[in-house]
Amino acid sequence: MHFSNYDKYSLEIKEGESVSVLADSLRDQGLIGNIWLFKKYLSFTGMDKKINAGSFELKAPITMASIAKVLSAPGLNEVTITILPGWNLRQVADYLASQGFAKSSQEVFEITGYPAKIVSIGPGKKVEPPLLDEELEVESSKPLGMSYEGYFAPETYRVYKNSLVKDILRKMLVQHFKEVSFDIVDKAAENSRIWKLVSKNRGPDHEILTMASILEKEARTPEDRRIIADILWRRVEVNWALQVDSSVHYAVDKTGDVFTTENERGFDSLWNTYKYPGLPPGPICNPGFDSILAAVEPVANEYWYFLSGADGKMHYAKTLEEHNLNKQKYL
Repeated sequence: MHFSNYDKYSLEIKEGESVSVLADSLRDQGLIGNIWLFKKYLSFTGMDKKINAGSFELKAPITMASIAKVLSAPGLNEVTITILPGWNLRQVADYLASQGFAKSSQEVFEITGYPAKIVSIGPGKKVEPPLLDEELEVESSKPLGMSYEGYFAPETYRVYKNSLVKDILRKMLVQHFKEVSFDIVDKAAENSRIWKLVSKNRGPDHEILTMASILEKEARTPEDRRIIADILWRRVEVNWALQVDSSVHYAVDKTGDVFTTENERGFDSLWNTYKYPGLPPGPICNPGFDSILAAVEPVANEYWYFLSGADGKMHYAKTLEEHNLNKQKYL
């Protein structure tokens, strides 16, 4: 078949549509001649696993290679969005609003719950944000009344331009549970000290995610996160205040400066780890997988203190006296 340079063909691929159905459609439109050969080409090049749903436009010259290339790209009615590791719920909400999927951050919070808050409808009665419902069956120890802070996997997503914001949030939630399987909980169970801490409070996966979110904000490298994880778990074990600035930032909604003021450290919030010992009630951001892994695979050490210096490096100390010297030297 001859195609002029001006020929354009529209094609609609439905979600979950098989390669066989696609090939039949292409042949019916006269865009391919041999279904078997087309399917073999896709299989040989690995493109059969990359075909996307959506609307596509094919332009001449049309070949099997050009068809496969077009269909493996985002469709005309699709866009990509990216959630970065360490973004908190406020940043996710602002981003989705800026991309036109939500009218405002408030609209997102009404679905996910509010940052740094536990919502109740009376003494002892917590209310669950409406994001999870009977259509999405997952097991999680997230306490009632808590937002879904920390439960959105940092990832690049392909979504339809007219997607409802709730559908996008659910997509990110599903991805979280795919990535953070119960293998993570099993790893925690291998460490008797960690398991004792995470299983007796709000539930293992929620506690692990909370610790991981702090590690995400406190350190830059996987190595430092694993060292700090051991320090913080030991502080939890002896009921020390964690005293991490990142949790205070989350409580007071502060961005930018890594340090906190005396006034901020006095802010009354359960997420203020200067004021309340142990882990905060929930995550302070959406951690990357490296941070989640660090939370369950800490590196044993004898340090009790750490700080991020002006030189960009992490500095550790065994005693408060050493820590104060590090402050003078590196801050």
